[in-house]
Amino acid sequence: MNDNMLLSADIVRVLREAAVKMQENHVKEVRDLDAEIGDGDLGITVQKGFKAVEELLSRTDEHDISRILKDVGMVFSEANPSTFSAFFATAFRKASAVVKGKESVDINDLSMMFKSAVQGITKLGKAKPGDKTILDALIPASEEFEKTADKGGSIKNAFKAASEAAKKGMERTKDMKAQVGRAYAFGERTCGVQDPGATASYHFLNEMVGILYEL
Repeated sequence: MNDNMLLSADIVRVLREAAVKMQENHVKEVRDLDAEIGDGDLGITVQKGFKAVEELLSRTDEHDISRILKDVGMVFSEANPSTFSAFFATAFRKASAVVKGKESVDINDLSMMFKSAVQGITKLGKAKPGDKTILDALIPASEEFEKTADKGGSIKNAFKAASEAAKKGMERTKDMKAQVGRAYAFGERTCGVQDPGATASYHFLNEMVGILYEL
């Protein structure tokens, strides 16, 4: 891998291997968290969604990064429709729109993709930072990625910085009370429980970081 460029084959590998690791390492955690302040279905969504992504990327011969991303979002959403699936599909669809026709992307492309994905989730979910959602991990991650890109950092370093920011954001959700979504009905009971969507998002990003450093 070129530190300043990701080819379509690199993206396929990173997403496929991260999908495998999500199934292997994180299903139980997000299921248990979701069972505390939701319906417990997020574990099923993660298992089925990332299995579908793994299968798609194991057989694809697509080189258009935009098409790859759009397909990833679509198969994840179709595997087990849910709120998280809708956010995942929206994020990948919005990111794909930034890189139409491209077979490689640089750090500035990736920064715009990340920002567009987060904006898409924000619009769909009608939430804001502090509402105890997926955005509490993804907004600081996107901002940190952009800062690293603006400073001329490498793709690997930008993803690592984003992952670290996502982890801090995820951990902060323990002190928040859910303000939107299904968890809102649990009120004070959501305090002290880490947001499951933010947790799944952090783990996916962090798994991608580990794979990038192996390329």
